[in-house]
Amino acid sequence: MRTTKQTMHLGAFLVHPRAHIKPSGYTHTDAQHIEPFKLYEHLAYSAEQGKLDFIYLADSQAPSPEPLTFLSYLAGITTRIGLAAAVSTTYYEPFNLAREFCCLDHLSGGRAAWKVITSGSEAEAHHFNQDHPPALQQRQNQAQEFLDVAYSLWDSWEDNAILANKESGIFADPTKVHELNHRGEFFAVRGPLNLPRSPQGRPVILQDADSEAGTLFAAETAEVVFTTSQTLEDAQHFYQKIKSLATAHGRSADQIKVMAGIYPAVGISEEEALQTFAHLPLTNASSHRLVYGSPSQIADQLEEWFAKEACDGFVITPPNSAGGLEDFVQNVIPELQIRGLFRYEYEGTTLREHLGLSRPQSRFQAARASSEVLHSKEVQDGKIK
Repeated sequence: MRTTKQTMHLGAFLVHPRAHIKPSGYTHTDAQHIEPFKLYEHLAYSAEQGKLDFIYLADSQAPSPEPLTFLSYLAGITTRIGLAAAVSTTYYEPFNLAREFCCLDHLSGGRAAWKVITSGSEAEAHHFNQDHPPALQQRQNQAQEFLDVAYSLWDSWEDNAILANKESGIFADPTKVHELNHRGEFFAVRGPLNLPRSPQGRPVILQDADSEAGTLFAAETAEVVFTTSQTLEDAQHFYQKIKSLATAHGRSADQIKVMAGIYPAVGISEEEALQTFAHLPLTNASSHRLVYGSPSQIADQLEEWFAKEACDGFVITPPNSAGGLEDFVQNVIPELQIRGLFRYEYEGTTLREHLGLSRPQSRFQAARASSEVLHSKEVQDGKIK
């Protein structure tokens, strides 16, 4: 059980209206046809009204907007909500993607997040001049190297690198802007990035942990981990496992957040909520845990998982495009707020602040500081005169 009064984290999955239920979300009896861009815009407003930590936009073969481009638009019409995109490492180059996420973090004032995924479908391979996708192990190895290169690129400008000195005409201190000169199995990248370090330092890293290899990778690198555990016992086991693995990598357990996927149907009563499910036979989203009932009943279920350390929060997949997210925001969130389990207002401006995650120091800046400490010690010990 949690020994201190903490608040849970909440995100919303902005799935395409045709992608997660059958019949599709737009065929629900209460639904009106809304062009997908306008629908996502509406959902972003709803999520921010509810003070959610972030919205998450997946990338898929279904008709849907390109995530980074569209989140850049949403950055201009929202003010606090985090903006997360799933982007594959399989068909991208680290420099391009690191630059795009850095730009999104600047545009949004520090609200960018990247869900790291790989691409294993034949259909995607055919879009990128490939007959078949790379094998699973190759994709995972490539993703690990990709992420390491991206970290170095985001860190390649130290925080105090910009001088903008009018007298000397020097824009940045060249000793604080670093080349990578990376040459690995999959990528060769000189660097540095051609953008200064962004408000968060790096975007928040999200990952699934739907396999043993994925769990190990997430424990080493992820800051938010999505889980689809269906029972309290399974969720508690996963929670303890991922936190233990993270600490084994020298990380603080509170710097990796576990968020469980939920599929909520809110009704005035449990019976009304069940009627909602009766109209929505499930396919894609069936991997998420089903929660249904009155607002207080749903809050009870979420509070139990949170209090018993099965997760640090939840990712909401709305059951339909007719108002599923609004039902949750308007009815369940007030119940959580009354119980002291969720914020009334945003306390910070960046996604890292919403999630209680520290801002990482540039690895180059950390190396410089370490070198300076060592030099100082050697001077004090008389090794250097």
